Amino acid sequence: MSALSRWWFTLLLGLALVGCREFELPMVAHSSTSQNIESQNGPLCGPEQRPLVPITDMVPFSKDTVMAGFRSDFFPGAQPFPCNQLKLYKSQGTFIVAGDVPEGVALNTITALLEISDFRPSVPIRVTEARPISTGVVGSYSGETRSSCRFRIKSFPVTTYSPAASNYGGDWIATSELIDSGTDTFWAPLRTAPQINVTEEFRRSVIVGRAIMRLAIEPDDRAMSSGATNNCYGQFTVRLRLLAPDA
Repeated sequence: MSALSRWWFTLLLGLALVGCREFELPMVAHSSTSQNIESQNGPLCGPEQRPLVPITDMVPFSKDTVMAGFRSDFFPGAQPFPCNQLKLYKSQGTFIVAGDVPEGVALNTITALLEISDFRPSVPIRVTEARPISTGVVGSYSGETRSSCRFRIKSFPVTTYSPAASNYGGDWIATSELIDSGTDTFWAPLRTAPQINVTEEFRRSVIVGRAIMRLAIEPDDRAMSSGATNNCYGQFTVRLRLLAPDA
């Protein structure tokens, strides 16, 4: 999303807050999934013998926060024919927000904002934008090392999967882009609390006066495929803000 688009969204949000009541729906369930990917830069590389250790094996389930992020381990090969190998570990934080629509408030007047109110990193954040080890990569990479990384909010459909402590570390699930994709990305650590527009997802989730929203926090950083050892994962605190006109 461009800086101009974000400026317009902030302006419109400020106008929406004038003369509005605010409600909040709680997070009622959450978990984190795991996905591991191995890459190498050539056919001469042998099988990788190092064990795979998912992030969810390293960070315990937390009762009130949602864990998400990524870690990559880069193993450069020896000259003259180096076999570079990369292990990428991704965690997707899934959660359900549910509750009753405020009584007497028309659904089509409600603005729903997912607020990421806090982020507590589980490790020191270090991300280097190195060139990916995969062949056929085009474009340049800065080589910059930074202490931040990017995440994206998505939604997931009604499936047999249900976020819960009992399936912490399960398989990564399929998700969809938000209908308003203009505000769906943010950077951690947080400078301000991001406000992600999930109004359409909220309205579509309401059945007989009750909303059940299924959302996910996913790492979405271009450095995930870099030939570098990177770390950026931790615990997010989320809440769903509902804004409605004063009666």
